[in-house]
Amino acid sequence: MTLSDKIDRDLARQALEKQRQGQRPSVREMAALRRVERDRREEEFLAGCAQIPQKWWREWSGRQTVTLKAQAARYGLPFGGKAVDLPKLVRALHDFLAANAHKLASGDERNATPTAMELRQAEDAKIRRLERLKMEGRLVPIDELWPAIDAFAGHIRRAGESLLRNHGPEAHEILKHALEDASRELDHYRPADGELHA
Repeated sequence: MTLSDKIDRDLARQALEKQRQGQRPSVREMAALRRVERDRREEEFLAGCAQIPQKWWREWSGRQTVTLKAQAARYGLPFGGKAVDLPKLVRALHDFLAANAHKLASGDERNATPTAMELRQAEDAKIRRLERLKMEGRLVPIDELWPAIDAFAGHIRRAGESLLRNHGPEAHEILKHALEDASRELDHYRPADGELHA
């Protein structure tokens, strides 16, 4: 803190104290109070800029999170997590522009970043590939697999009951733990309302 900052803060405190007591602060005290309040607002603004919610950045950019994260990884941009540090991102963008100024100005298509149209074309190509695999019977929607998985789990459950009757609780426990492990593995594929009936 500089000497002038300290003087401003002292004068601002005096202005606030006079206002509390119903007195009128001096012109100098009021000017100092305005400067201190301006500095406080700037500090709060800058602190907020370092914690921009990712969803705001997604809305501002008009891009999906997966695209933004791919750009961050490809171009070394500090975007990720729940918040974006805007000053760091601005610096990284300008560093990128400076480092690639020649490529960007040359019009060399091999070095240019992909356009929105190119990204969309690549996405469309992926969708066409998935549709072709589905037509060939090599790709099955996961929703169609759940009945088969449920039936499979029913067979295993009946095998567990047989193990319990014929070989005791220890054998049944081994199978039970294996099924619990398998169920946990499947959880991240399961629809939100789906349930494995085992």
